[in-house]
Amino acid sequence: MQDISHARLDSSDSEPGLDHLVAVLLRLNGRATAPAGARLGIDAAQVAPAVPAAVRAAAAAAGVDIERALARLGGKLKVYGRTLRSFTAELQRLPQQLHGQLQGGDDAALCRELHTLKGVAATVGVTTLAGLAGEAEAQLARGEDTAEKATCVARVGAAVEAAAAPLAALCDALEGGKAALAAPRIVAALTPTDMALLASLLRTLQGLLQASDLDATSVVQALRAQLPAAAGTRLDALESAIESLEFETALSRCDEWLLECAT
Repeated sequence: MQDISHARLDSSDSEPGLDHLVAVLLRLNGRATAPAGARLGIDAAQVAPAVPAAVRAAAAAAGVDIERALARLGGKLKVYGRTLRSFTAELQRLPQQLHGQLQGGDDAALCRELHTLKGVAATVGVTTLAGLAGEAEAQLARGEDTAEKATCVARVGAAVEAAAAPLAALCDALEGGKAALAAPRIVAALTPTDMALLASLLRTLQGLLQASDLDATSVVQALRAQLPAAAGTRLDALESAIESLEFETALSRCDEWLLECAT
């Protein structure tokens, strides 16, 4: 699973290990270890993405813990969808690859493949498959005989094949859900109080964008949570620019919006 092995973040080892990695990265960047939303005084539930009912149903059918997976990816539904689609595509060739490594006696490569599978499956919330891959990796590390290895690999291969169709259905549901979320929305008129709050949040956002600080995404989430009437294509475009690390574009959009708030 070479194409998406970078998505592991070593989550394959343990849940606390992933949390520790996030904490270390935040500390090295001079930031607090609390979630960005919490630093802005926003409850985590307020900034959680709105997951369409069809997506939730497809996730349940596929045995995917989508809430935890989204939390690991910062609540980015589009990022999760791309990661899951890549993972699902990689699964198609995995059983054959595992079988080939088994037949070739390449235990080291087989263990690496299972380790990667365990990590990426955990990242996208396919917890049952992640657990099965972890068990198989542990069995191989203990030096099982040839028959036990074959049984172990066959079990993982069967689980992968069984997961493929439900995961593909979840990918389709995610893409349909994103299209629905992107549909034009009617934006309600903002009251003077709303405008004052909007200006305050935009000034905070402006400062973060000038510093190319990714905490800007937290302000956008806070804006959505506190000012749903301000949500619309303008906010979507601003958020998209930030997610693409196009800070100059995002800053320009923010400046324009702030200027309108002052008139």
